[in-house]
Amino acid sequence: LRRINAPHGSGTAMTFLALAHALRGDRDEALANGRAAAPHIQRMQDVAPTLLPIALVHARHHAEYRAAGLLGYVDHSFAIAGRVPFPMMVKIREEIVTRAKSALGLQEFDRLLATGAGLTEEQALAVAFDNIPKLDEPGD
Repeated sequence: LRRINAPHGSGTAMTFLALAHALRGDRDEALANGRAAAPHIQRMQDVAPTLLPIALVHARHHAEYRAAGLLGYVDHSFAIAGRVPFPMMVKIREEIVTRAKSALGLQEFDRLLATGAGLTEEQALAVAFDNIPKLDEPGD
């Protein structure tokens, strides 16, 4: 796609690479591909499906607060768009929930989920890819 300068498809391809690396446990590669996919995806659609595998990476690598916040953003984006996640996405979500609840506790998990639901797309991208020390309430 890059070689032929295709205007579409690169973001989706990089999202699938991010997903594959996330599932394999390749943190750096998943983050790099997710970050590279985001600008392409933003031109065509919501980035929520791209951020779900990134949330998995954070859940597996001791950044559960990021994972919970991103999951809140993804859940909210899917709900307002009326999207139904496909089965693999459901399994990924279940793993994120299990890991994040275990690490954070139910109350903090629920707070971060609600906070994530209030994020803008740019804020969600910052949570996914920037060095965020904690996830505060939106507007704090």
